Amino acid sequence: MSTPIKTVRIPPSLREAIRIEAQKQGSNESDIIRRALREHLRTQSQHKENSQ
Repeated sequence: MSTPIKTVRIPPSLREAIRIEAQKQGSNESDIIRRALREHLRTQSQHKENSQ
């Protein structure tokens, strides 16, 4: 099964920040975006669990 693709629009300043971070980490923009989403969603999930 192939990985689904989702197209999103981001402002140029955020795109540049992603590019710079990818270079710092020797990674690529897609990896940086996926990692940021995972961390954000994990944090949101933990906040929900703590609120209940």
